Amino acid sequence: MKHITIFFFCFFSTLIGFGQSNISKDLLYQQFIEELLSADNEDQSSLLEEIEYLYHHPLDINNATNDELSQLFFLDSYQIASILLYRQEQGGFVSPFEFIAIDGLTTSEAKYLSLFTCIGDIKESPTKPSLKYIKHEIVSSTSATLEKQKGYQKPYDEGGFKGNHWKKYLRWTARSGKDMEVGTTMETDPGEPFFKSPNKAGFDYYSFHAIYSPRRTLQTIVVGDYICRTGLGLSLWSGYGIRKSASLTSVTMPQLGLAPYRSSRENHFLRGIGTQFKWKEFQLVSFFSSRKADALLNIRGDSIISIQSSGYHRTSNELDRKNNIVETIYGTSLLWSHNRWRAQLNVNQKQYSKAILPGSRPYQRYNFSAKTNSNISTTLFWVDNGINVSTETAISSSSGIATLQKVILSPAILARFSIIHRYYQRNYHSNMGSSFTENNLKNEHGLYIGTELLPCSHWKINAYFDSWKCPWLNYNNISPSNGKDYLVQFSFSPSGKHQCYLRIKEKTEDHNGTASTGVKKEYQTTKTSMRLNHLWQVNPYLSIQNRMEQVTYHTEITPKEKGWLLFAQLNWSPQSQKLKLNYRFSWFKTASYNTRVYSYENDLLYALSTPSMFGQGIRSYLNCAWNISSSLALRGKLAYTYYSHQQSIGSGLTLIDAPHKTELKLQARIKF
Repeated sequence: MKHITIFFFCFFSTLIGFGQSNISKDLLYQQFIEELLSADNEDQSSLLEEIEYLYHHPLDINNATNDELSQLFFLDSYQIASILLYRQEQGGFVSPFEFIAIDGLTTSEAKYLSLFTCIGDIKESPTKPSLKYIKHEIVSSTSATLEKQKGYQKPYDEGGFKGNHWKKYLRWTARSGKDMEVGTTMETDPGEPFFKSPNKAGFDYYSFHAIYSPRRTLQTIVVGDYICRTGLGLSLWSGYGIRKSASLTSVTMPQLGLAPYRSSRENHFLRGIGTQFKWKEFQLVSFFSSRKADALLNIRGDSIISIQSSGYHRTSNELDRKNNIVETIYGTSLLWSHNRWRAQLNVNQKQYSKAILPGSRPYQRYNFSAKTNSNISTTLFWVDNGINVSTETAISSSSGIATLQKVILSPAILARFSIIHRYYQRNYHSNMGSSFTENNLKNEHGLYIGTELLPCSHWKINAYFDSWKCPWLNYNNISPSNGKDYLVQFSFSPSGKHQCYLRIKEKTEDHNGTASTGVKKEYQTTKTSMRLNHLWQVNPYLSIQNRMEQVTYHTEITPKEKGWLLFAQLNWSPQSQKLKLNYRFSWFKTASYNTRVYSYENDLLYALSTPSMFGQGIRSYLNCAWNISSSLALRGKLAYTYYSHQQSIGSGLTLIDAPHKTELKLQARIKF
């Protein structure tokens, strides 16, 4: 109790001394990321890489084209048109403060726009690609858990890891003008062999892309690894898609079409060639992809039991499953645009080199089990002043149907609303979709309503409510089930120095047994979290962030469990901006894994860190970024976690026979 009293005193003592300085751009970006990452249990590394690339390569808003502005996923087509119209009428932008005057942009969206854009001189035409002016960027990093895990102590032929405990990452990108880019990404995860069989060439994962966008009849051609986005994501979508979060920007879709794939995530991308043509009001995207993928095969090796997506190749079992099937996807998308209307027809097919075996359990009855699947979908978009309506309906080879309807209303600059309805049949199979869903793109009906309000000066309210049902079984249920969740966040900014928010989130789900065992137990689970966060920009060089979060979890058949997290963070950067330091100290205590608490952390460039904390202990980290010159930057992070009521961490091959865990990360970036 004494420690909590001290923390509360430190927390509220920072509320004095309001001034006139503004929250720094880096802290605004951190808040933006935290709002988007409110879905706790999802792999969002590729999402962060995409956003961070845009943050470190801002668009020149005085010369950006419609297609380039479409990369900013929080903008819809009406808002982009308003930006271009304002630029034309005013002769260009001279300050980010003008963004709030753009028709259709809320205060939050104007702030977000300032994160991903810069203001340059007006030019008659965009810079054209030239081999004479090529900008290179090389990012190299390594990281490791310093305590040896069990997998490194166990011999490889007895099931241990083949490689050492260091992760290696290398990324090179070369850009000429705005329309030409070549790049490669290489990675070896901890435990994977490096310059050892079967990775005698070095890294475990290699990715390459080359893209050219002349923006004429031929809009884009990309070779190597790339992503393709069509419709609302029911059939084919890679990267960032619609999702729930504290921010309404998460339900706006980014640009359609082709883009290079720069992530180190080893799945959910295309490898081959793609083209995008434009003629008058029509755009045609065609693509072909063929790449190897990981899978668990049957004893004979002629059928697939399951597709593996972890990307780990450390043990003999994981290496046996590496690249043992071929996944081929090809298709086309035709888009017609006219004034406020857009219509799209999407056709694609996926083929595996081996057939997927049907599952034997009841909930697997409607799972995909074949070698080939086709998707056909139609999409319609309509945008008017303050109204954005879109819908997509897709059908798969199994005759399963999925449909999604989305409406975003902005009746005034102080209010915005969104409504999303989804209906995914149990036998619908998406080839590479990523859209709004609680579980998967099948066996789900639901309705989402969200809002962002600015009721008065200094205040903002974000809220959503989502309700869904699963008409068929899933892994946790042997009969149909329902669920719902809501989030309410009150944000208060009394001055340019202080920002506070209170977030309440609750999720309730039916559980009536585990379909894998067939044991019937009917009950509901409810998880509630409350977060109070305060950020104080003490001066232009120093800021302090404090947070308190409590999580409760209970069912109808078990006692209530509780967990909490407290942290304090210092962010410091001198006037030169060459050095940036982040230090955080966290204290946590949870009853079990059910009451775990997630927290976003500062990390290396293009790296995501949202560790889950459960049990009882402390965690601290120091993150450092040193911009030595315009050509060289160094980054490093040291994190330490100590558990006070246990003698080991983890399980299986990741077991650490100690109550502490130390993580070290180092990175260098060279630009020339």
